[in-house]
Amino acid sequence: MALILFLANTAIGQETGDCGGSVTGMNASPVSCSGIRVRFTRPAEPKKYWSDPRVPEYEAYYTITYKPVFPQGYNTGLLRSNDTSMKEHSFQFTANEQVSYWEYIDLLPATTYEFCVYTRCGPVKTDPLCGTATTTNEAPCDLVVTHTSKEGASFDFKYHPKTIIRPNRIILEYRKDGDKWTEKECSSSNSSFLYNLETNTTYYARLKFEYYNKVVSPYTNEVSFTTGVK
Repeated sequence: MALILFLANTAIGQETGDCGGSVTGMNASPVSCSGIRVRFTRPAEPKKYWSDPRVPEYEAYYTITYKPVFPQGYNTGLLRSNDTSMKEHSFQFTANEQVSYWEYIDLLPATTYEFCVYTRCGPVKTDPLCGTATTTNEAPCDLVVTHTSKEGASFDFKYHPKTIIRPNRIILEYRKDGDKWTEKECSSSNSSFLYNLETNTTYYARLKFEYYNKVVSPYTNEVSFTTGVK
């Protein structure tokens, strides 16, 4: 569902004093390592906020605000490197809507966010209904081998639905049977490659993500590939 920005004639709301009533229910739950869905219910007995013969009748206008919540004493240097500002989006309930939702899919993994739904009375936000939810910490993508050569291999990162991340580092690890893992930092967030490998040899590879809040993801799936013969 697309979020409709707050475009109402606020003067009408201010003149009538009718703000439509607060939402009666709100909950937030994670949908991915970077996504949270905020679901809310309209008032049980809504009032019409304004009416115009040229447009649908809207019950009320609302605003969602959200921001990350960090523990007390959290490293101040990390706070400066993360966006901790409060953001907001506004939306409307139409006459035939009972429940609505909005999904935020570019949040920090393994981080708690506070969401508040306000009734919009003209330019003023009133009657907040608040709750928190925490994004999961899971591998954000699958690792796929796309090409092999005599001395190398290429990989794609297939991101899971509703996942948009901005990692600090992406680490590709690889090894031969019985060897220790070797790390390579990826320069792209969508693909990587290895070269100067031994020919006719089987290798294993996996991926992990390091985020700006110092959270490290679990490893992706492990893949195997065999380089070509000279």
